[in-house]
Amino acid sequence: MPINVNEEQLDQCLFDALYALMQTRSIEDLTVGEILSRAHVSRSSFYRHYRDKYDLLTQSYEHILQSTYLRCVSGASWKESTAALYRVLAEHPRFFCNALPASGPNSLRQYICDICMKSYEEILNRHGVDLHADWRLMAAVQCQIFGGFEVTCQWLQSGMPCTVDELTDLLYATLPDFLRQALQE
Repeated sequence: MPINVNEEQLDQCLFDALYALMQTRSIEDLTVGEILSRAHVSRSSFYRHYRDKYDLLTQSYEHILQSTYLRCVSGASWKESTAALYRVLAEHPRFFCNALPASGPNSLRQYICDICMKSYEEILNRHGVDLHADWRLMAAVQCQIFGGFEVTCQWLQSGMPCTVDELTDLLYATLPDFLRQALQE
């Protein structure tokens, strides 16, 4: 039976339910009904705030990004910002192993790739580099984003065989030179 929660509690109830369920199952295997049942939240309350289960997942992840990776857009060190994000992933490997493999337009995978592209575009634009002006530049950034994402998934699924700092150094080494220069300035 749904409980009455205020707006502030709703997000936390839903995310807590999603988090608990995703300890054993992938986002693709869950239904909104299962999340609602575990959270004791009504369907109408859910759909007033979220389009679907993927929207709940990506909005929850956005909070993590704001305090970690996206700090690099405002001038924080890319390595430090990325390492902060990877420490969160390492603290919750089961959850992220069940969240990241899903693909499609509403998936966390697509959201991460889109937000990475937007952040790199913003950083590069400040340095006078227009990714859309040269296909090769865009392709280089896409290779880094998509390749880095796949390596991240493998790192989590294989039990994190190297430290967060080692992985961050590896990903930093794969950044295209023009992007690495923009990130250092």
